[in-house]
Amino acid sequence: MARYQEINPGVMTIVTFPYLFGIMYGDIGHGLLLTTFAALLILGERSLSKVSNEIFQLMFGGRYLIFLMGLFATYIGCLYNDFFGFSVDLVGSGYTWQKLSNVSHHEKEFPMYPVIPDFRGSGAVKPAKSVWFGIDPAWAECDNKLTYINSIKMKCAVVIGVVQMVLGILFSLANHIHFGNWLHVVWLHPGNHLSPLYIRIHGFFDHPQMGEVI
Repeated sequence: MARYQEINPGVMTIVTFPYLFGIMYGDIGHGLLLTTFAALLILGERSLSKVSNEIFQLMFGGRYLIFLMGLFATYIGCLYNDFFGFSVDLVGSGYTWQKLSNVSHHEKEFPMYPVIPDFRGSGAVKPAKSVWFGIDPAWAECDNKLTYINSIKMKCAVVIGVVQMVLGILFSLANHIHFGNWLHVVWLHPGNHLSPLYIRIHGFFDHPQMGEVI
């Protein structure tokens, strides 16, 4: 919580927190339900503000935040190609698949492996083109889909976490400069390579084993 004359970090977290929620909760159907629920709370806020139920008032007080969370969840769900847990094909796949009529009778009823664009029959390791939006829908049929999607979620979450930490440090630096706390600027600013804060951040993200020790 920012004190008087300090930079308010809420301006940053009002965007990064819903986006981080969307990364973990990304689904088109669930995101639309959440967005619709929050939109109804916003549209009927005059009458709903009179409801005395304590649990409802907790949700009602965060209606704008819930609305942003639903929007980000829907957007990330489009990137994941997930609709209520079912995989959907929104933008098409970058892989080229052989037609069902060309599949051998000894194989299953649908082609299991993509082929290169000239249809010579060899399996394609890389797609013929990259999809312009989101994750390639072909991953939905892979055995390692869960591992791949979870890896993307983890990396995106780490990136957002690092951005929040860096912005928090910069806000703290600006506050110390504003109040003239030059001792904190010298010893806590990560630009100073002798700063304990710099050593800790450097250990966590550049040398994970060092970060565990710290």
